[in-house]
Amino acid sequence: MAEGAVVRGMFLGKGRINDVTIRDGKVTDISPARRGGGVIGSKTSIIMPSLFDIQVNGAAGASLQGPDVTVDDVRKVSDYLAASGVSHWVPTVITASLDHMEHSCRILAEAMADKALGRAIPGIHPEGPCISPV
Repeated sequence: MAEGAVVRGMFLGKGRINDVTIRDGKVTDISPARRGGGVIGSKTSIIMPSLFDIQVNGAAGASLQGPDVTVDDVRKVSDYLAASGVSHWVPTVITASLDHMEHSCRILAEAMADKALGRAIPGIHPEGPCISPV
């Protein structure tokens, strides 16, 4: 067996228990569960794709809106979502003054230049100000 982390569980919708070997962040082997320990998970764990949240205004006490948004706020939201099983997410900039919206977008773009945040955030969802013609 290749060195690396071994995750044990059932793939969503399947009835067989598997060991999934991960090396350098990539799946290198999937095989029926072997005897022995040293694995993450168990025969009752479910292995499934991560989640993708398409509208995030903020989380974990950090808002992505307004003049006080920082790259650290974006990182805090991303870390919180990752711990909850969300691997990709789209920050939403809600309708506000153009100055506040522009600031949020600039901070989000700066955050997305970070390699790890850029992998998690594929783009920005500007919610307004064009929701209503009024």
